[in-house]
Amino acid sequence: MSAVGWLPAPVEELFGPEATAEESYEVLTVDVPSASWTSALRTARDELGCTYFDWLSAVDEPGTGFRVAAHVAALAPVRRLLLRTTVPHESAVLESAITVYAGAAWHERETHEMFGVTFEGHPALDHLLLPETFEGHPLRKDFVLAARVAKAWPGAKEPGESEHGGPKRRQMLPPGVPDPNEWGPLKGQLPPAPGPPGARSGPSGGRAPGTRRGSRRRRRGASGTTHPVRVGRLGEPGRGGDRYGDSSDGDSSGGGRPHGDPAPPFPQREPGLGEPAGGYGTGTHDTCTQYGRSDRHGRHPPLGRPVAPRPPGLRRRTGPGRSTRRHPRRRPRTPRTPTRTPRTGQPTRRPAVNDVLDVTLRLLVVFVVFLTFPLLIGQTEHKVMAHMQGRLGPMYAGGFHGWAQLVADGVKFAQKEDVVPAGADRRIFQLAPAVALLPYLLVLLAIPIGPSEGAVGEVIDAGVFFVLAVMGVGVLGALMAGWASANKFSLLGGLRTAAQLLAYELPMLLAAASVAMAAGTVSLPGILDAFEWWWLPWQIVGAIVFFVAGLAELQRPPFDMPVADSEIIFGAYTEYTGLRFALFLLAEYAGIVVLCGLTTVLFLGGWHGPWGEDGLGWVWTLLKTALLAFVVIWLRVTYPRLREDQLQKLSWTLLVPLALAQIALTGVVKVVIE
Repeated sequence: MSAVGWLPAPVEELFGPEATAEESYEVLTVDVPSASWTSALRTARDELGCTYFDWLSAVDEPGTGFRVAAHVAALAPVRRLLLRTTVPHESAVLESAITVYAGAAWHERETHEMFGVTFEGHPALDHLLLPETFEGHPLRKDFVLAARVAKAWPGAKEPGESEHGGPKRRQMLPPGVPDPNEWGPLKGQLPPAPGPPGARSGPSGGRAPGTRRGSRRRRRGASGTTHPVRVGRLGEPGRGGDRYGDSSDGDSSGGGRPHGDPAPPFPQREPGLGEPAGGYGTGTHDTCTQYGRSDRHGRHPPLGRPVAPRPPGLRRRTGPGRSTRRHPRRRPRTPRTPTRTPRTGQPTRRPAVNDVLDVTLRLLVVFVVFLTFPLLIGQTEHKVMAHMQGRLGPMYAGGFHGWAQLVADGVKFAQKEDVVPAGADRRIFQLAPAVALLPYLLVLLAIPIGPSEGAVGEVIDAGVFFVLAVMGVGVLGALMAGWASANKFSLLGGLRTAAQLLAYELPMLLAAASVAMAAGTVSLPGILDAFEWWWLPWQIVGAIVFFVAGLAELQRPPFDMPVADSEIIFGAYTEYTGLRFALFLLAEYAGIVVLCGLTTVLFLGGWHGPWGEDGLGWVWTLLKTALLAFVVIWLRVTYPRLREDQLQKLSWTLLVPLALAQIALTGVVKVVIE
């Protein structure tokens, strides 16, 4: 038999007599029996040069078994190979591939958890993504989803409860489950599903077509009978304006009250000092005291309330000849507040043009430096991850190792269509990317780069509190995006983001407080002025706690549960496209710069270097920030994603106690030194 694809020899000679090969979706696919699984992988690695292991997974095929597949590749030249084998459902056991590819350990744990395939020889087939108490394997065809169980309509009541909707309540069905009223033994026997609150049955909301909604209300008279009352706008004749007022002729055209139907009694009170016995407002022109009538200035009282009577002791003109026109209030000719004059000997100072230019230049320099840094970190992440994982990426943009790939990505995002889901809250959906990015840009203004005054955008006395408070606002962007997207995966991502607040806020604040205690100030330049190199050994624990909590705030691996692509697609950002999605990515990399810069300033001395002049302090700040950014990228490649409960356990059982111990140690050191 001839060789298939790029195989150097027939497949039977390489993988055994029972092996078969074919080209499937432009990928060379080889099927081998389960007994020769590891030997086939070893052949692919040693004889075919497939040293790169990509992934391993399985598919549940009813009537056949579990089809386990492993994707490997050779890098020079690039050749891909898909190895497959099948194990039966009743005995889903396969030899582990970690003796050939060590990277298969994580994939075998996931496959065991999702499909129930046991890999013999694996050191720890423990739970990876699901809780420890979870039973079953979700990706098997015989697994019954909990969502398939019919649930009650929200807000409905059980039959037998007071005011329940009917003898049998319709139930909410998940997507993919047929309606029992349209298919099955109960077809046509169930009542219609309840509509939204306030909805009426029929095409016109319960009224006959072409008829006007009834505008009469029933009012009970003195004898217990009911009479229709026309309700209109207040103060409008003929439309119920005198709803409770008197009508001279008693017909229903003026006040809407039929003959013989007495008006409701007016609430009386005792007359005050100097007040007539009938009270103010009983004269001919005092119609403002009647229900529903306007006062002499045209103002309408609240519905069903009389206008408040004039307080006792005030005099006014009465009678038909009094003036009812309201005179306009004259403004005083002189200003109400006198013009402030400077004190004697105190010169007046106006902001000079040079001061404005100086502040503008400093802000521009800070923005240029720290907005260029996120782009460099993004490009570095692409290259570092590719080298660490032994994979190839696009290397054409720019010519030399794809240096302009990030620029090409930005142009691509700018050309994409900006889509807003039909059911989304449009304003909040469009505002969320700016809310996610702007807090980090504000924090960049408070981080000192060098020792000179122009090396910081703005010196803030309570700088530590300012940067921690403003960084916490950036989380609202993800919450707004998740809530406004009208997508269940986006909502779950937003809720996960809110849950992570409980894990990282407290340890991050406690770790920063230990440095502020050591320096005796909460100003970032003040902390750097008080920094000593011998702080490093006993502040290293606080630095680690601060850095790990910051990774959880930025949703960076291994704490990227809110954007877990294998579970909730891309979390709160699932519905975003184009430049708005690019703004979220820029906010993530700007957050990396902020976190690394703050860690440098608080714990690593900022512009202080082991040698060199203070004029080159900004170089040390940028070098330390870049080194910590490399650690952030390294952690993404190294550690798998945790679960939400694992993050909470890590925070409250390890990070918070360590931060409290760091504060106690700082207090002891301060007491000993003083």
